[in-house]
Amino acid sequence: DPVYVSTFEQVGMMRGMEKGIEKGLKQGLEQGLVKGLEQGLEQGRLESLRNTLDRQLRRRFPTKVTAKHLHRINKANVDSLAQWAENLVVADAIEEVFSGK
Repeated sequence: DPVYVSTFEQVGMMRGMEKGIEKGLKQGLEQGLVKGLEQGLEQGRLESLRNTLDRQLRRRFPTKVTAKHLHRINKANVDSLAQWAENLVVADAIEEVFSGK
């Protein structure tokens, strides 16, 4: 048997769906913005560490920096870059910067 839905009920259902869609879109947008901001900040930190380490290596070991070193820097994660930056402070040779110390 078909169920009769009055015009008022139909309008109410449509308004409810519209509000639900609006709320879902708003929540999705907010979550997307937060995630995008977090990713952007992480990328900024990564690029900053890469640039700083690159400049410091070139200053400390101007004739020793090779494409291999730059490639490692560009592929490294934040933890590795931070460790290498610490190693740079006490390193006597460029190889010591990239060691597992």
